[in-house]
Amino acid sequence: MILESSIQSKIIKWLKSDGYFVTKLMGTSTNGIPDVLAIKNGKTIFVEVKRPGRKAEPLQDYRMKELNMKGALAFVAHSVEETKSKINKTITSNGVQPP
Repeated sequence: MILESSIQSKIIKWLKSDGYFVTKLMGTSTNGIPDVLAIKNGKTIFVEVKRPGRKAEPLQDYRMKELNMKGALAFVAHSVEETKSKINKTITSNGVQPP
């Protein structure tokens, strides 16, 4: 079984290597906030890390929708590859080059 912490570490390592400022969010005052915050070139990204086959809880889905409505990019990822794909797809579909 793959642990979420292992997936999260790999995602954080990749984001840092790609030039993002990255921090793991723990014990925030707002329940349901995604696990990882990454910022680069004025773009704010939140990643909720899950093991393969797992989904976000309803409150987590709500918070990600709320963050997306505020202009951030927030999503669930199960791997580094999925993280890369969602960042590139979302940013390029908005007519902006990836950060």
